Amino acid sequence: MSVPSEPNVPPEDLRLFVNKALPGPNYIHKQVHVHSNLKFEAWEKYAYIYSDSDPTLLDQLKWGFPTGVPSEAILAVPFTNHTSARKHPEIVEAYINKFLASKALYGPYPVNPLDIDIIISPLQVAFSSAGKPRVCNDLSFGEFSVNNAISNVWSEYPGFDGDFSLPSCDDLVQAILDVGPGALLWKTDFSGYYKQLSSDPAQINTLAFAFDGNIYFESKLPFGLRSSCLNAQRVTNAAIKIFHSMSKSFATGYVDDVVGCSFPLVARKDYVLFWDTTEELGMAKTLDKCEPPVECLIWTGLQYDTVAMQLSLPQDKLHRIISLLKQWAATPRAS
Repeated sequence: MSVPSEPNVPPEDLRLFVNKALPGPNYIHKQVHVHSNLKFEAWEKYAYIYSDSDPTLLDQLKWGFPTGVPSEAILAVPFTNHTSARKHPEIVEAYINKFLASKALYGPYPVNPLDIDIIISPLQVAFSSAGKPRVCNDLSFGEFSVNNAISNVWSEYPGFDGDFSLPSCDDLVQAILDVGPGALLWKTDFSGYYKQLSSDPAQINTLAFAFDGNIYFESKLPFGLRSSCLNAQRVTNAAIKIFHSMSKSFATGYVDDVVGCSFPLVARKDYVLFWDTTEELGMAKTLDKCEPPVECLIWTGLQYDTVAMQLSLPQDKLHRIISLLKQWAATPRAS
């Protein structure tokens, strides 16, 4: 497998595309077109539901989410890829090919195609407990990394002054208690969620990586960017608000992983309603991770049983934890 030699670029030359968007942010200034599979007509239709709590969300969905890197930030990143990426070039090539095809990446470019400086961050490959590889751009590497320039005070993020918090298991536990034994739980998972959401083209110069002598740019929210979780959660919250405008049942979402709790008589209706609503919004889902209403469901690593009214760890996760504890207990020294 090899990556294409001809560059995948926006509808116009990348240099002109980015320079037209400067000085940014794009959602305020130039509003240069970005590629997206989201259905903005539907987002506009429902904007009255979520715009009071997040007034800039629609514009940032349409024109790209700013990274949160201030224009005056000093960035300097050593860009040699990590050992994990150099050891697995075939995994990196597969990643590049996949996301070039979906226009989540622009490239390859043998030299910087922009009229402004770019920041090339190192690639790394990590493996999940199931052995599935994940390629990400290490935007936290080095003292003057992209992530170090982004404030963790979210009131300082461009165009967002709301509260940012992730839901906890307590929220779902309380919903189950409110419904009572036999409550039905359902789950929806958004596929490659960050790659569904566009980043600001005016800041694409901060989202570069290099591989096999070529430069690539992330046109979607990169996994590992400090502000990606914030923005994905904002979109999830808006989708749930739209659902709540049509149903009184409980639903909450941890970034890409949405769970609902319903009375048995309306559970199937709620599940289909959330599914149809997010289809209308253009939000792609991972089919094998979506679950219709059941009495026992795993969400964010915990198992909820509404018949036994019990919260527990799944057996495979429990076994991994016990194995890890035994490994550390037998280790006399660690750094």
